[in-house]
Amino acid sequence: MKIIKTNDIEKSSEILKNKIEKTKDSKTSSDSKDVNTNVDVVDISKESEILYKAKKEIEKLPDIRMKKVEAIKNKLEKNEYKVDEGKVADKILEENLIDKLV
Repeated sequence: MKIIKTNDIEKSSEILKNKIEKTKDSKTSSDSKDVNTNVDVVDISKESEILYKAKKEIEKLPDIRMKKVEAIKNKLEKNEYKVDEGKVADKILEENLIDKLV
């Protein structure tokens, strides 16, 4: 299981949302006026836009994958569910190392 830290995604989403709102506001105000005004422009990187779109797609996914849960339940009932302790230990160490680096 991989845990994704969403702080950066949320920040990027908020920045992109603000950019869209500012663009709408500036278009509305420029449509009503023919006067040249100074407008602040925010340029969002492609990476931020990708993160924003990815966050929206992730939000569409179910919190619980019922097919996977049912498969594991069936294996548990039949005593067929096996855990590879080595893989579990490797993942714990890997996550710990990543947390220390970040």
